[in-house]
Amino acid sequence: MGVGLKSLAVRTVKNLIYVYILSIWQNSPVALAQPSLDRSAGSNTAAQSECILKYGFTEWKPLQYLNSQGKPVGLQVNLIEAVVKKAGCKIKYIPVTWDENMRKIATGELDFTANATPSKKRESYARFSAPYRKDEFAVFVKQELKEKFNTSSIQDLVNSNFRLGLTRQYIYGEEIQRWQNHPMKKYLLSYSTRAEDNIDRLFNGDIDGFLEDPFVISYKLRSRDLMKKVVPLSIRTFGREACFMFNKQNFSKNFIERFNQALEQIKSDPAYQTIWLSSQY
Repeated sequence: MGVGLKSLAVRTVKNLIYVYILSIWQNSPVALAQPSLDRSAGSNTAAQSECILKYGFTEWKPLQYLNSQGKPVGLQVNLIEAVVKKAGCKIKYIPVTWDENMRKIATGELDFTANATPSKKRESYARFSAPYRKDEFAVFVKQELKEKFNTSSIQDLVNSNFRLGLTRQYIYGEEIQRWQNHPMKKYLLSYSTRAEDNIDRLFNGDIDGFLEDPFVISYKLRSRDLMKKVVPLSIRTFGREACFMFNKQNFSKNFIERFNQALEQIKSDPAYQTIWLSSQY
């Protein structure tokens, strides 16, 4: 088994342990006996008893996806449901693309989503929780081109006129932002609405490679029997910290503070620290 597959196997085992521990915690008396959170300082008692949050659900297997019965499942779903339950609320899942997710958070059609990175633009229409993990991205190419492009840095790719596929509305961190803002090199970047579309664009010859979370894209490649045909370069680039993102129209700072209290209790669990804070994740 290669190093990459060993790492993935270790993460998978950790995930299973985490889900098991989390399922025990969720059904404990402490977790179930939590007060409801009001969305704003002026919410009345009736509103507090009916805390139902519309969650923008973008599929990222194996973090979050719909199973064969159409039920949301995955490691991130377990985390979200644990935090929301501890906050005294319930979730209504609304399937959307990531691009739609951002637009509907801005308009107030959706209450919140996860895996969101704060930015100046987003902070104009949204509030963010404390972070719960940090994004990591790898560059994926076709197997036969790995040696050609296996350079040591993002800057080397820029200098070689590498055509990189990105996903619309993702925030990738400072290295990629510099590329996006480069007046002579930003033409090398192109965007897809869904992360998996970049796999097709790679085989169509539209791009030389694409940037994606290794854990997420490995699941998609495996499901399409492409693990040996699409491989990561040694380059890793780190994004910013990922948070829960709430629309500003309906959620006060007070709500976010209380939500963070619930999140902090979950984050104190050793299983959470192993899965979500590990540098291998």
